[in-house]
Amino acid sequence: MERGRKIASFATGLCVVICAGLLCVSARGAAFCADAERAGGRSLHEQTKRYSADYGEEGYEGCEIYSVQEDCAASITVLTHGLAGNASAWSNDGASFAYCGDSVIAKIGQSLQEEYDLYLARPEEDGLVLQKLDLKNYADVQNSGALTDVSRHIVVLYESGCPNGSNAQVYEEFDRTLDLLSLQYKAIAGELPFYNLIGHSRGGLTNLEYAIHHPYNVAALVSIGTPYCGASISCIDAIMEMLNYRKDENGKWNNAGVDSILDAEESLRLRDGWNAMRTACPDAPVRATAIGAAVTFGFVGEFVRELADYSYVSAPDFVFEETARQIARLEKDAALAKQAITRLNGLASVLNWCGCDLYAGITFGNVTYAEAQTLLGLMKPSGNGLLVADDLFVDLDSQLGNGVKFSDGTGYEGMDRAVKIFTAEEYSGSRSSPKQPAVAHNLECMNGEITDLAVRVLRFAKGSN
Repeated sequence: MERGRKIASFATGLCVVICAGLLCVSARGAAFCADAERAGGRSLHEQTKRYSADYGEEGYEGCEIYSVQEDCAASITVLTHGLAGNASAWSNDGASFAYCGDSVIAKIGQSLQEEYDLYLARPEEDGLVLQKLDLKNYADVQNSGALTDVSRHIVVLYESGCPNGSNAQVYEEFDRTLDLLSLQYKAIAGELPFYNLIGHSRGGLTNLEYAIHHPYNVAALVSIGTPYCGASISCIDAIMEMLNYRKDENGKWNNAGVDSILDAEESLRLRDGWNAMRTACPDAPVRATAIGAAVTFGFVGEFVRELADYSYVSAPDFVFEETARQIARLEKDAALAKQAITRLNGLASVLNWCGCDLYAGITFGNVTYAEAQTLLGLMKPSGNGLLVADDLFVDLDSQLGNGVKFSDGTGYEGMDRAVKIFTAEEYSGSRSSPKQPAVAHNLECMNGEITDLAVRVLRFAKGSN
């Protein structure tokens, strides 16, 4: 009840703050046992990593050497979900994992004229479970076991065994999964595959680390809504509590994945690792693109209106309707919005200097003056209006890996960037998590514009004969 009251209070105060500035598939296949993990005394990693003849680390006897003249089109595309996710985050029918025409999977199929094979991959302690799925009926598992045919392009839906684990835990099993896939592929094709890696949210960080350690194995790296440097909303306790995330007395979050994502040192480690790889391996074929999302005020209004439908928000419907109405008014009158923000925040600043927190007062203690400044900082001018530079989960600068998010001003180098702006008309029922509100972060993987863009930057090889 206390949590419900806090959320209701937060929703009640949201109008003022925003107006001021703002799969699990049940069948289990036989695990692929990596009998050759120490073949010839070499580790699995040594057997499945390409090396450059001119740059990077020294190779091992018998390893594959990368050449800049090589065709780097990928034979395998891997989709990596984010925190607490599963395969249904990429495609669902509003209830469970299923075919969806706007999904990345469907768009890849269209690009390849349906000449591809689809697998669900799940790591296990003794190996890897691969399940081949029907291209239109994902509940139909055609077979389970190791790869047997690489004549068509392979799409792999990676499903983590520890989706709430730390970045290190998730990467360790992901790295081994791709190494095992590479070994299986090479046993048939006689050569290692190149990978396209697409990651949503934290999945983008998992893929990024693989590219850092295997720069000559990756053809394309695409992130969607990835928190390259944390998330601004994490400083607002009321929002984090709505998501069931809270800190203990030592400042640690109650979710290991959240703790990793919001760890500034972890963010720096990944950025430095990426930039160092780019410098040390200038001939690496990996083409990287970060796709971020922002929203209009009207989109925020639709989100607030939908909050009335959720049982954990106990407030009268008129609170949400009035909030949405005022947001829509400000979206239509940008001058009024800017004036309201300037005046209210000016008053709040004066009162804060005097020891009185205006924002805490009007939000019943749920949003403080300092937290409100974070929200206001997300308001960006766009044409004649204002945008919220956030997908309502991760701020845009973090999604794009921009230098402004890092204390030294250095962002991710050698990375293309693209932005999708969600409007009120795009507030959709097609969501990665159907039971959660349609914040833009929850819509990104099911949005046709984003999935089209993601597929356009991939590099496809249809298979190996």
